[in-house]
Amino acid sequence: MYPSAITLVVAAAAIGSFAWSVFGAFRSGERTTSGYDTLRLSAVTAWIIQLFILAQAGMAFDSPNYWGGNLLIVVGLLLFWHCVKVTRRRKLTLAFSVDAPEHIYQIGPYGYVRHPFYLSYLLAYFGMAIAANDVWLYLTAVVMYILYYHAARFEEEKFQKSHLAGHYAEYRRSTGMFLPKMRRFSNRRC
Repeated sequence: MYPSAITLVVAAAAIGSFAWSVFGAFRSGERTTSGYDTLRLSAVTAWIIQLFILAQAGMAFDSPNYWGGNLLIVVGLLLFWHCVKVTRRRKLTLAFSVDAPEHIYQIGPYGYVRHPFYLSYLLAYFGMAIAANDVWLYLTAVVMYILYYHAARFEEEKFQKSHLAGHYAEYRRSTGMFLPKMRRFSNRRC
């Protein structure tokens, strides 16, 4: 099997999982802002660009980019499915929904970062860019980072205006938005 074919299969698994999540992992039916439409259109466009470029990319098994990029895609995919498992009983709403938050997850990946679903997407996007070492895929990943950052800020503002504001402020102090806070690890005892 060619290196690009392996990356294409792994990337397609990630993209397929992310697309499924709109109907299977998240609670739909809530009203959303135009931000959701922008994010959805951008994600679908990004997926088309990614699959098109990955299908044509000249990759080699001996390239560190190939292995590093594929590792990031797989880690993103594993993180995604772990998030699905954690939230399956009380599903989250879609990005940019205008509902009032009902609960705060602090278990599993949510014990380290506040937006692990978005982190899983970003790991896959940057993994695809690194594996193919393609400027268009890097640009796509950066654009998606900006959009997911805005989605995360929108959600955090909802928490700050909700009855969970105090608990969420405490949660924010102990976790990072997309990356764990280092003190979170240094306070753990082995």
